[in-house]
Parts: sequence; structure tokens; C-alpha cells
Amino acid sequence: MLNKEDEPKSREQAAASDGVKRTCMMCKEAFVSEWSGERICKRCRGSGAWKHSAAYRAV
Repeated sequence: MLNKEDEPKSREQAAASDGVKRTCMMCKEAFVSEWSGERICKRCRGSGAWKHSAAYRAV
């Protein structure tokens, strides 16, 4: 019988547990993403530009 730890992980589960290195869409710096949809680093998410998206314009 397999333990839960021995079961194969899906791609998303593996990425979530190991973290994936991504480039922040705001500052362009590399960061470790904690989940598959995370594209903005913690520093930028804490900034005023992220909280008040009117200050940020997508090109």
C-alpha cells in the first residue's frame, strides 16, 4: 500500500510545493511563484501601484 507521500504528484501540485521561478509582470525581476497563477512578486503586490491599479498601465 502506498503512503500519501509516495503517490505521484500532478504537475500543478509539484510546482506548488517546489515553487517555480517566474518573472514578475510589473518589475521584471525573477521570483519564486507559490502557485500556478502567481505572476506578480510579493514586493510589487505590496506596492501602491498594485493596490491602485490606475497607476499602472498595461502596454
